[in-house]
Amino acid sequence: MQWGISDRSVVNLGAFATSVLLNPVFAADAAPAVKTEPVTIFTAQKVITMEPGLTGATAVAVAEGRIVGVGSEQELNVWIEQRGGKVDRTLEGKIIMPGMIDPHVHPSLPAVLTQFDFLAPEDWSLPTGEFPGAKSPKAYETQLKARVEAYCSDDNPRDEGVPCRPMDG
Repeated sequence: MQWGISDRSVVNLGAFATSVLLNPVFAADAAPAVKTEPVTIFTAQKVITMEPGLTGATAVAVAEGRIVGVGSEQELNVWIEQRGGKVDRTLEGKIIMPGMIDPHVHPSLPAVLTQFDFLAPEDWSLPTGEFPGAKSPKAYETQLKARVEAYCSDDNPRDEGVPCRPMDG
C-alpha cells in the first residue's frame, strides 16, 4: 500500500478503489471469527469510496496490507475487538481517497524495461532484483555513476555497437 499526502491534505491509498469496488467489506458484519494479524483503523475527516451506497465513511480498517473495512470508527471497532490492533488518528482532518490506477498500460513495456536496472526515487522490487531508490540528487548521481562505470567495465560483455563513455567528475 502506498501513501501520499498532497498540498490539499488528501491522502492517496494505492489500491483503495479496487479493494472497495471488487471486495466490498463494510463494517461489523464482515468481522472475522478467527484471530489473525492486528488491524489498524485510520480515521479521517472523510473517506471517498467511489461506492454510491457508502458516502459517509470516516474510517478505513487495514490488516495484512489490505483494506478489510470502510465505515465509521464505531462500525470498524469490531475488527480491533476480534483481532486486536489500534486506531491511528494521523490522518484525522484529511480526506482519504482511492489511488487512481492508470488503465492505459502497454503490456510489452514492462517485459522490456524489467530487464534493466531501475534508478528511481522509490525502491523497486522486480523479478530481476532489488533496486534501492535514490532519495536525493546526490544519491541519484552516485548510483548513476556507479552503473555507468559497471557498464563501461572491461568485465561487462556489452554490445559493441553501444557507445560507452564514463561520466566525468
